[in-house]
Amino acid sequence: MFLIVGNGDKCNDIMKELVFHIGLHKTGTTWLQKNFLSKHPGIELVTNYSTPWDDAFLKYLIGTTERKFDILQCRKILNNRLPKDQPTSKKIFLVSAERLSGHPYSGGYDSFNLSERIHSCFPEAQIIFTIRNQVDIILSAYKQLVLEGYRGTLSELIRTKHWKGVGFSLDMYEYNLIIEKYYSLFSPDKVLVLLHEDFKKNPILFVQMISNFLNVTHFVPSNIKTATHKSLKDSDIAFIRVLNHFRKSELNPFPLLEINNKLLKFIRGFLAIFPNKMTLFNMKDQDYIREYYKQSNLRLKKLLNYDFSEYTV
Repeated sequence: MFLIVGNGDKCNDIMKELVFHIGLHKTGTTWLQKNFLSKHPGIELVTNYSTPWDDAFLKYLIGTTERKFDILQCRKILNNRLPKDQPTSKKIFLVSAERLSGHPYSGGYDSFNLSERIHSCFPEAQIIFTIRNQVDIILSAYKQLVLEGYRGTLSELIRTKHWKGVGFSLDMYEYNLIIEKYYSLFSPDKVLVLLHEDFKKNPILFVQMISNFLNVTHFVPSNIKTATHKSLKDSDIAFIRVLNHFRKSELNPFPLLEINNKLLKFIRGFLAIFPNKMTLFNMKDQDYIREYYKQSNLRLKKLLNYDFSEYTV
């Protein structure tokens, strides 16, 4: 069913230029938001990528319970941000938030539900998201979770089972499942799947693929050669994980003893001068991950008709 809210056919014409960029986390999304999507002359970001948890539209789309969620209200909130008439130089209106793909800490439990919400509210939209080989993305996600307060080891993260609530799940990175879901909702020609490894290998070609998909002019950011950044050393992460027992955060709301944030920042800066002397992701855990995704990645290769062997996906 085609939904009409507010300004009739003019509104619908603008909605047809709508694109959802849904992440995933740790696939260069932040760099794209800051340096490409927000600066491209043919694209207008209509959501707050710096503090998405404060964005009224994203809060409603993601955070509203099924009991209260209303399709027309969701569409209306976004429609109020769009111009009443499309300008002469047509723009793509883009929603970008990693949380639309779920969240690693909660195992992407709502990723299918969010895909259905996006489709029910905006069936005319196009979809962009980026995947990354599972060993690297899980390690990167783990490091980010530690920085946010997680206290467990990487081995505990990937093996912990949950019964009373949602938590990290390897299912989140069975990419064939979420791609098949979006294909079935929007059709394959309206979904662009990209590889983070291609982004690192050739960022210029990567952003050109996005421009081609959106049918906008090619745009290359001035800092394209610094598109990726170096993460913290494994030894730093291991030390911060211990400190998390004494740091208040969303992942640890009741610390044993709260450390001053200024002191924590000083300690992190001090750690940076020391060489890396450990590995967070041992070979046993890496093999466990590769075996877990073996069949899923074979289906993914067939689905996308893409040879991932170069990236050991």
